[in-house]
Amino acid sequence: MGIDVTNRPSLPRRLWRTAPWSANPLMRASDRWEAGARIVAALLLLAAIPFAVHAGTARYAEALVHERAVIASAVTVAGTVTERPTVVGQDSVASARTWQTQVVWTRFGHTHTATIDVPSTARPGDRFPVRVGGDGRPLHDLSPTDLALGDGVDRAMKVFGSVALVVGAVLAVLYSLFEIRRRADWTREWRGLSREVNRG
Repeated sequence: MGIDVTNRPSLPRRLWRTAPWSANPLMRASDRWEAGARIVAALLLLAAIPFAVHAGTARYAEALVHERAVIASAVTVAGTVTERPTVVGQDSVASARTWQTQVVWTRFGHTHTATIDVPSTARPGDRFPVRVGGDGRPLHDLSPTDLALGDGVDRAMKVFGSVALVVGAVLAVLYSLFEIRRRADWTREWRGLSREVNRG
């Protein structure tokens, strides 16, 4: 004879039965505290979303101002090839190959290096123009908006990830304590049951 699972309670109903306010007499105090901890953890994660979005938006605004300032102060320097170019990518057989190599230049007494696209005929010692910002870093092909957006998303993910990590760690500790409490309760109940059986 098979087991009839058609009358199995739905997931929302099962979750409701394990809530801390449930009237289920089988739930111990530790079970109710554990259910309460899960609810608080879920609320904290939900509250962390707008906080992370705010942090990411603030970082995006700061990064956008910075990237625009870098571009505004950009200059062109001559980079010297230090090694033979290598193929780094080819979208298809018919597309042209992309060759890159490392170049080096000195600006304000500091030596900088970068990897740039060059012709396949480039050789060590050849010089190619490199566009650098006011901070000395080579400029990317991405627009300031794209670069700032990447920084903003990265900040938002780090903020939310940090909150989730802390909440998860606290829950893990609480679950361990609740499990110790449950085992102690089970041991006490089994001992009481054994005494009753021995008396009978």
